[in-house]
Amino acid sequence: ILPEEENGLVREKDIDAALVAAIHEGRAQEAAELLDRGADANCADKRGSPVLVLAVTTGSRTMVELLLRHRADAGSKDRHGFTALARACEQEKPDLIEPLLQHKKGQADAEMLDASEKGRTNWIKLMADRGADIDARNNEGATPLMLAAANGHLELVQLLLAKGADRTAQDKKGFTALGWAYSPMAMHRTPLRVQREIIKLLK
Repeated sequence: ILPEEENGLVREKDIDAALVAAIHEGRAQEAAELLDRGADANCADKRGSPVLVLAVTTGSRTMVELLLRHRADAGSKDRHGFTALARACEQEKPDLIEPLLQHKKGQADAEMLDASEKGRTNWIKLMADRGADIDARNNEGATPLMLAAANGHLELVQLLLAKGADRTAQDKKGFTALGWAYSPMAMHRTPLRVQREIIKLLK
């Protein structure tokens, strides 16, 4: 039952709260009706989790797709800094990763680049297996392979190469992944043995 004012109209804050509850409890039909009546697809629960992230946490692809159709912001983050796509990767929910990847390429690219820098090999595999761009670029023109090489993520470099990442791609300064592997940042962050293995793979 929806909370109503005396005149029969649901107040904005109440309809958003009702949407949060419906998503949390997996009531897809009710959520759809609330959205059609004006509930905000970008509202959040009391702990600051956007409803799209909440839908991922509850594991409902129906809810995720419903919110995306109502223009939920795939880039919105919970209080821990996770987007819906990041949560789907963290919780290893491949059926939810696919619609989130397809919704907004820019957000998918950002998650690929962030996961590469942090060495989240399994996240990269989950996204790459579902069509994410393994040669996505950041503002400097760096690719996931470059970021993995610079940060000493040997297993991730191996995975990206196995997936067909372009080792000849150049950033805006003309450096390839091999150049990033030789960078001062790589030398500072990476054990020498690991750095040598990465360089060998990229030559």
